[in-house]
Amino acid sequence: MGCLVRFHAKRQETADPLLRSAYAKIEAYAARMALVFHAVKSVQGATGEEIDVETVRHAVTIAEWFVHETERVYAGIRTSEQEAELLAVAEVVARRGGRITVSELTRSGPRFVRGKAEAAKKLLDQLVEKKWGSWKRKRPSTKGGRPTRVFKLAVRGYETSRIAGKTEVSVPYPGGNRKNGATESGDDIVEVLL
Repeated sequence: MGCLVRFHAKRQETADPLLRSAYAKIEAYAARMALVFHAVKSVQGATGEEIDVETVRHAVTIAEWFVHETERVYAGIRTSEQEAELLAVAEVVARRGGRITVSELTRSGPRFVRGKAEAAKKLLDQLVEKKWGSWKRKRPSTKGGRPTRVFKLAVRGYETSRIAGKTEVSVPYPGGNRKNGATESGDDIVEVLL
């Protein structure tokens, strides 16, 4: 656990002031969540008087998810209008399983692309340029039809960096796996706790 504490301390040192403040609060959340989990286990008669290592690990997993969500929200707040649109489109694609066609995006995407095929295609092309995804060919079904291009999201999550006073959204980490092994999905956390 000591290495996690050092990792979190290093993350706080290198973060910008707003994130540093959020990280400090999240550190306290981990301890509080450990107490809540321990209390639940105690009521169920599944634990002793002391908080066990497994309970602390679950609490740290949730705290790391809070870190990820905080970074994602701050990235959205600090982005330009164009970057915010790209993030919104990427989130729609992620919710649809990581794949979407231009026509699907114009039907079920954010308002700024509904009914606007050219705008939707342009945004998906920009995501490809940023290496957040790629175009794949979808063959026609056995019933016939034309081949379709499908945008496939290559990554999940978002990272930001401050360069010369400007915040930029950079290429997200691949496959949703954080360098420190944290989960980034609420479903993953529910699975860990159950």
